[in-house]
Amino acid sequence: MRRILLLLSLFIIGSINANADVNISGGLRGGLNFQKFKAPGWQDNYVTTPMLGIYTNIGKGKWSLQVEANYTTMQYKTSSDWYSLYRDYARDITDSIKTGSFTLTQIQVPIMGCLRFNRRFSLQGGMMYTAPTSFVDKNDFLTSAKNIIKQNDISLIGGLWLQPIKRVSVSARYIQGLKNLNELPDSPDIWRNQSIQLGIGLKLF
Repeated sequence: MRRILLLLSLFIIGSINANADVNISGGLRGGLNFQKFKAPGWQDNYVTTPMLGIYTNIGKGKWSLQVEANYTTMQYKTSSDWYSLYRDYARDITDSIKTGSFTLTQIQVPIMGCLRFNRRFSLQGGMMYTAPTSFVDKNDFLTSAKNIIKQNDISLIGGLWLQPIKRVSVSARYIQGLKNLNELPDSPDIWRNQSIQLGIGLKLF
């Protein structure tokens, strides 16, 4: 990830030096994530969580590069069969407590190429790196939360960016996790994130 960010920085610096008419803009973004954890033993339904961040866009003509840093939370809930599948990794609990709820706070860094069709409409697509800031096991369900779910993730991201008025934008994106987040040793099951993100942006410069 550090190599990608370094290459991105060099690209931006080179673009600014090579082109006097490069357009640079940026601002704030906020919105909602509708997140699902696709994995055996976990609830297969969308959970709504908030998102807040900043963005910078640099480009020339129809093409541009957009980089963001977003702070968000993810919620994971086990299903009724989690305990029977992975009971060796849960705490020694009673039969009446066989589900858990977890909250993971994250910093997401999308890096996207943008194709602008006109002043109001653009397509976006690229990669997103996710790094954790905290993991809360509300029910004290797991023996060690950090040894259950991998904390870093890499995702594909794509969507639409609309600018109905000069300084306000709206966006809709689909995010598909690429990494298997199952940290359990000797477990063959694949755990992946996927989400739909709806956002509103305020252009500051």
